[in-house]
Amino acid sequence: MRWQEKGIRGLGLGQLGHKVHVAVCSSSAWRLKLPPDAAFLAAHPAIQRHFDQWWKQRLQQVVKEVHQRRDARANPQGPLTGGEEGKTKDASVAVSPALLQLAGRLCSSALKTQGALTFQQLRETLNSKNNDFLAVADRDLERVLQTVAIQVGTVWLAPKVGNAQMDLYRDCLIEVLKKQTQPQSKAAIVQEMSQALNRRIDLPDFTLRKLLRELAVNESGFWSFKGRVPESGDGDVPLPPVF
Repeated sequence: MRWQEKGIRGLGLGQLGHKVHVAVCSSSAWRLKLPPDAAFLAAHPAIQRHFDQWWKQRLQQVVKEVHQRRDARANPQGPLTGGEEGKTKDASVAVSPALLQLAGRLCSSALKTQGALTFQQLRETLNSKNNDFLAVADRDLERVLQTVAIQVGTVWLAPKVGNAQMDLYRDCLIEVLKKQTQPQSKAAIVQEMSQALNRRIDLPDFTLRKLLRELAVNESGFWSFKGRVPESGDGDVPLPPVF
């Protein structure tokens, strides 16, 4: 039976009218005719990882290209400049409020379970959940984050933990870590917190360590704030403020 009679289109390679169909499209979804070579994947895991990463990046690039073409069709008279270009993109790449609300809930959950995360880490978390989030512009995602999180340095944090005493110590710890110029020992951090609050820090050790792990990384016994902005200017820097 011919492809047309089946209602399926073939993706062909070849020349002089001769085609070898390697993939089929059904209900707008493409798939290879042959299943993955499990033996090859098992023998060459590095190759599999390489192309998995390539496809992930390529997929994001394709989505951006589609949006750019859509913008070009919506603005046939030519490219705009400055704020006009941003307004055109915002208008042409509309994302449903429900998707943005879901993004907010997922980001909030990730920050509570994983601690401080960079914008890029949150973006990757969303994209790994659902490809629909690829259509959410960075500016829109930042606006969503501002409703569910706070930005400190290069990371986003859950605003509060919900316990008045814990939030008091956590807010103080954030202020101490923000001023870091180099990694500090736990004892040095506790001393600064005690001086800032003018009181003894009476948190259990495991609770204090939990707060530290949320906000900092341990480097051979010294704690370094996750949101510290590299002096060289490299790294995942925060996006400019939204106006």
